[in-house]
Amino acid sequence: MRRPGVGLSPHVAALVRAEIARAGTQAAVARRIGVAKATLSSALNGSYPAHSIAPLEARIRAALDRVDCPHLERSIGPDECRRHRERPMPTNSRGALRHWAACQRCSHNPNRTEES
Repeated sequence: MRRPGVGLSPHVAALVRAEIARAGTQAAVARRIGVAKATLSSALNGSYPAHSIAPLEARIRAALDRVDCPHLERSIGPDECRRHRERPMPTNSRGALRHWAACQRCSHNPNRTEES
């Protein structure tokens, strides 16, 4: 008896499809993620044969789910972005305080406050 396959979560599938549209081919995206094209294809089609798709989704998120940080002027992962914006206000470093304040006003912050 054949086991039913599993597919990517809607968010991760959207990341992959957007990257395919940008990169031009599914093979290019699979190379960027570091998986076989067939693996990516089966996950997108809901026929991924593994018991758990979580490790593949984690790998995709690490490669594709990025935030362009205007303060750091580089791309960071969403977890790093969240850690920066949700930490307590630093009082020991002017640079850290400037970064924290920038995070509070950043468009990537769902709870952002507008500068007075």
